[in-house]
Amino acid sequence: MLPEFRTNLLETKAGDHRNFQVTYPDTFGNEELRGHTAAFSVDVQGVRERRIRPLDDDFAKDIAGMRDLAELRARVRLNMEGEARVKAQREQEEALMDQIIARNPLDLPESMVGEYLEELVQRLRGKARSGPTGKRSGSGRSTGPWRSAASSATSFWTRSPARSRSPCPTKTSIRRFAARRRARTPHRRPSGF
Repeated sequence: MLPEFRTNLLETKAGDHRNFQVTYPDTFGNEELRGHTAAFSVDVQGVRERRIRPLDDDFAKDIAGMRDLAELRARVRLNMEGEARVKAQREQEEALMDQIIARNPLDLPESMVGEYLEELVQRLRGKARSGPTGKRSGSGRSTGPWRSAASSATSFWTRSPARSRSPCPTKTSIRRFAARRRARTPHRRPSGF
């Protein structure tokens, strides 16, 4: 809220009416409003004050269902430590994968990359069509020799924290996926040997 707006509403009570003008600063987020003056007519319907509850045993019982504040603090500490451990492990695994990929360059077959991208596009289209229920029409599955790899790749990509950075896969993300897949899949000898 702009300081001028707040100043004009000070000491008002329910039922009051105020007319005032506000000049938007040159640094305002909306470019169309920067430097412009706007007139406001405000009818105050009510005034509320936010009060913060004291952090005590009653708070712990009512809000978190804990016996007392000490138990709530212990639970919060435990959760934060667990999240920190998971984050550190994830960062360590990512760093390790980056080193493995850097030391072992991998030329992915064009067919695998194409299948991966096709599956990703189909999945994203399906999510866009499905709406809030998450149900999709059709199987949305690919066929061919790379079906499981592409399906797993898409599954990896759409669940990956990296997805929030960019909706497009990079060579590194595909290589990282392939390295993880090789690490998880035991080596199988071709039949006939």
